[in-house]
Amino acid sequence: MSQYFGFEPVEFGDYYFISYNSQDTARISAIACEMYKNSIPMWYDRGLKSGKEWEQQIVEKIRDCHEVIMFVTQNLLSRSSSYVMVEYDIAKSYKKNIIIVNLDNVPFEKVNVAFQGWYSRVNNLRGICAYNIRNPRSIMRLMEEQIRFLRSKNSVTDGEMFFIRLKAFVSTHKKQFAAFIFIAAFIALSYHLASNYSNVLLEAVNMQGTGQVDTADTSQDVFEYITHGDTVTITGLKDTSLSKVTIPDKIEDKKVTIIDKGAFKGMSSISGITFSSNLEAIG
Repeated sequence: MSQYFGFEPVEFGDYYFISYNSQDTARISAIACEMYKNSIPMWYDRGLKSGKEWEQQIVEKIRDCHEVIMFVTQNLLSRSSSYVMVEYDIAKSYKKNIIIVNLDNVPFEKVNVAFQGWYSRVNNLRGICAYNIRNPRSIMRLMEEQIRFLRSKNSVTDGEMFFIRLKAFVSTHKKQFAAFIFIAAFIALSYHLASNYSNVLLEAVNMQGTGQVDTADTSQDVFEYITHGDTVTITGLKDTSLSKVTIPDKIEDKKVTIIDKGAFKGMSSISGITFSSNLEAIG
């Protein structure tokens, strides 16, 4: 029996094939509706009749789709059989990207024996873990980031991949991210002040008699940026060989509030970034 998600499936063009367990229709349709609102084209088994005609249409729709979005749930893994496994094999045979969306954290010993081998293969794929996320829109945002990654994976750099993951985390964990930024900024600032104080003292000792200690802000020499009133947006780095980057609280005595999209594009040497406590947006 086919299900209805609240909208008609896309029949042609660049669409995503939705693979799901029918027992989870209510959960999946809520997520699919959020995707539909964001103009993500999808096909699901609306209006299909069981039998050979149904199976043939499933094969054709997977063959012609852009990618397969497969929802893995406790209901699915507790069954003795499901056509989801067949859809997985069809997608692999056509070499389609499969976006696995894990909605439930199911211990391996709780997985039906008939599904254990399949579940092991699925876990080896790059997937989305949405175990503790109940908001369909938040899950949709994670899926959007995954879709963007898969569409650009042949050219994405380490720096861009870092920001893809960071933006996905921020969009679904805003409160936790704000707390993390505050704590990280406090620790970084404490370390920075202590380190700078020690360096100033050492320079003062080494420069006895000169009466000069260089405490100038060097942020202007490190970052490319633009100003907006009393705020600053960082647009890039002047030194592309840096491995560690610290985003300053201020440049030219103006708060650094935004890191522009693509600011660190192509900079695969970056292994760590310390964020400003004034930061409000990335990208």
